[in-house]
Amino acid sequence: MTPPRDMEDFVLASTTGEDFKFSEQGGRILLIYFGYLTCPDICPTTMAVLRQAYIAAGEPSARVKVVFITVDPERDSLERMGKYLGAFSPDFIGLRPTPEQLPELLENFNITAIRREVDSAAGYLIDHTAAVALVGPDGRILLEYPFGVASDEISYDLGVMLDYTFAPINYAPRDVTNIDPAREYRIVIPEGTSFLMAQGTDPGIIPLKIELTIGERDILVLENHDDMDYLVGGIWVAPNETVMKQFFEPQTFVGLCTITVGRDTVEIEVKKPE
Repeated sequence: MTPPRDMEDFVLASTTGEDFKFSEQGGRILLIYFGYLTCPDICPTTMAVLRQAYIAAGEPSARVKVVFITVDPERDSLERMGKYLGAFSPDFIGLRPTPEQLPELLENFNITAIRREVDSAAGYLIDHTAAVALVGPDGRILLEYPFGVASDEISYDLGVMLDYTFAPINYAPRDVTNIDPAREYRIVIPEGTSFLMAQGTDPGIIPLKIELTIGERDILVLENHDDMDYLVGGIWVAPNETVMKQFFEPQTFVGLCTITVGRDTVEIEVKKPE
């Protein structure tokens, strides 16, 4: 998917017994699938593929969450969802929106779900989008896998992200607007940066270490004037886009950086004020 897509926050009841809040998942990689328990074929097939990909990636439960969101809250209770998902992995999480929450959630993820009456014991089926959304550590959808994708394609992508996105769980910077310029650390990506890199020239935009201080200089601004997507420490910025992220917790992490030649990571340190 180009560019990565921002998502609206939501809170849903989950099979863990605690509410699942999307905005609190920062730092984790999410694989999100919409389905329903009485789906005869597509849903169990997709969940089996996700199980294979998750196992191949080493079952990294602290950093990767597989999330199943039901499009049939009328029949799919949290108890039933827990048993269903447990057959694939005890780490998989089920979310149950209310009928009132479901339409907005489907629109947020660009999912179609249409109820179709059938002459069988099931009573009705639901024709729905069968894509799996890959949400990156910065809370944006990076990829959408169509139905039928091979598990090794997903596990490969997970491996790349796990290798290079070393952000801790408390990462979760938030989008901001109307910022105080004195508190920003701005990185400008000029037009033609991708051309320089293709020639093997480091554009010299990214330092080895970005240092931020909470309450003083705690907003990272990525201003992209080029025609390529870039990644800086786990934060994606699309062509001709400006992304502003504010940090609220002290932390140090190393994340993938795609605006360098000869190295591919950047360290970000967020400190308390002295």
